[in-house]
Amino acid sequence: MGLDRGNETTTQLLTLLNVSATKAGKRKWDHQESKPAQPLNKRRAIQFADAPLSEVANVVRVAAEEVTSPNEEEVGTEGASETQVEVVEAEDGSEDPSADPYEVHYGAKSNVCTEERRNAADEKAWEMSREKLGKLGGVVQYTAGAAETKPAEKQTSRSAILERLKTPFEERQAKLPKELAAIQNDLLSLLSSNRDLYLTRTPLDSQQALREAISLHMLNHITKKRRRVLKNNERLAHASKSGAPAPEDVQDQGFTRPSVLVLLPFRSFALRWVTALTSHTPSPTFQIENHSRFQSEYGLPSGAVDKLESAEPGTYPRDHVEMFKGNVDDSFRVGIKLTRKSVKLFADFYGCDLILASPLGLRMSIEKDQNADFLSSIEMLVVDQMDALTMQNWEHVQFVFSHLNKLPKESHDVDFSRIKPWYLDGQ
Repeated sequence: MGLDRGNETTTQLLTLLNVSATKAGKRKWDHQESKPAQPLNKRRAIQFADAPLSEVANVVRVAAEEVTSPNEEEVGTEGASETQVEVVEAEDGSEDPSADPYEVHYGAKSNVCTEERRNAADEKAWEMSREKLGKLGGVVQYTAGAAETKPAEKQTSRSAILERLKTPFEERQAKLPKELAAIQNDLLSLLSSNRDLYLTRTPLDSQQALREAISLHMLNHITKKRRRVLKNNERLAHASKSGAPAPEDVQDQGFTRPSVLVLLPFRSFALRWVTALTSHTPSPTFQIENHSRFQSEYGLPSGAVDKLESAEPGTYPRDHVEMFKGNVDDSFRVGIKLTRKSVKLFADFYGCDLILASPLGLRMSIEKDQNADFLSSIEMLVVDQMDALTMQNWEHVQFVFSHLNKLPKESHDVDFSRIKPWYLDGQ
């Protein structure tokens, strides 16, 4: 980042602060069920399989240029089938760097986004290495700046997942074929290292299992963020009640609440992701709000027959059936708010934790309101069925990417003393 960018960031932040100061009845960000916010992007790409290195390098460079972040590393990945998924992580860490990968990467005191790595990413000085990651297979790894510990050494299990989420997941996993369970475990171990991941092909039989693993990682991320915010809320309330000075180490938020974005080609895939997400929420204790409405709007109309699903096996290619069965409307967006005991679908964007949307639906919303502030603090981006998105209109994807993690136009009543430093630094 050069001097000009720093001055621009400072000017924009001062404008935001001035706007915030003029608003009457300013309140703190109501993050009553949320946790520490996370930083922008540390890019890498993991590539699974036999693609020539020249092609892999091109994929990595293009992906690195697509995401608007100065701290990018990339990992491309090649698997064994027919669709593409990209998981883009943000960068940061916090109080006990050795305790929790979430705090290391996303905490207020993170040092993941070093100047050396930012410069290396800007100069496209990627260091490449090859390795084998369990059932995920062979990968090509690209790192900006100094090489890090290998994934297998960094995170050898799902220990980064909260126990209350991990235990029910393991119980369901015991019913899966061993091959699928092993793939889920290896994927979760890799995701726990908080690096960007590019799976260029995934087998049809394992796609939903991979969605469940990724959705567990997303839910874990959001839950840890909520826990940090609630803990700091208690500390501030206790200090206020006792007349003690307010603690200063309470930087746990971004500019706005949404921290996870999932881009999808059709409504039918939003249905699959909600199914994957809610599979981690035990039904006796969890309430799914507006679920009937979601099923009706994102499934087929009542009485409709899906000719692809009902056709005799072999009538249509299986990948065609998997892609186009169900509701294939490509303009949608839905916010999801997660609390300890509920999942609220159709939540307002500024009050939700996760956004499921098609690139077209999100673009129409942004252009209509002339505002994309709800994308200003996205810490994790998942792009599912990327191959399908390239055949729709890739410009819509680029448009959404171009609005990620920009300084917001308005303050949205955020408490600036709670914003993590790397957000304020424009990183």
